[in-house]
Amino acid sequence: LISELSYTKGFKKSTLNVGLQNTISHTDNKYREGNEKEDLLKQNNNYLYASWGGKTGNLSWTVGTGIKAYFVENNNDKRDFIRNQSSLSISYPLSKKLNLSYQFQYRPILPTLSQLSSASQRYDSYLIMTGNPELKTEQRLLNQLRLNLRDKHWIGYLTFSYNRISVKISPPLKFNT
Repeated sequence: LISELSYTKGFKKSTLNVGLQNTISHTDNKYREGNEKEDLLKQNNNYLYASWGGKTGNLSWTVGTGIKAYFVENNNDKRDFIRNQSSLSISYPLSKKLNLSYQFQYRPILPTLSQLSSASQRYDSYLIMTGNPELKTEQRLLNQLRLNLRDKHWIGYLTFSYNRISVKISPPLKFNT
């Protein structure tokens, strides 16, 4: 079940947007290969957010932040994740054809239910994946500086990026030979 409430308020030179997203799911999986196992998975994923954007002179900007609250239950194991998610975006025209922009994002990537499940799942005759109930949240810092050149017939970009990912989420893979 997915739901969202959102409210937008416009001002003279800016706009404020606030909202709440919620996703609830329940899964009951039975695995019969090897040791028979049943996984009862529940998740409640919430995101409370606000963003404010506008224009000051020729400078366009948007600032956003929010709180992700993710509650997961795998059989009797319960995990709670509460993380901030923030962003900043600015853009400035250098001429009619040339624009300079910068974007920053801090994004936590929360483990999915299958990544948290300890059950082995067969994807094909060669690949078996097993989750990890002790996974941590992946942390992503994204920075991007971009120079855009726009002409009547083409668009060109020059992009400089620095991205950092810590505590990378990747489930262990087993190959059945």
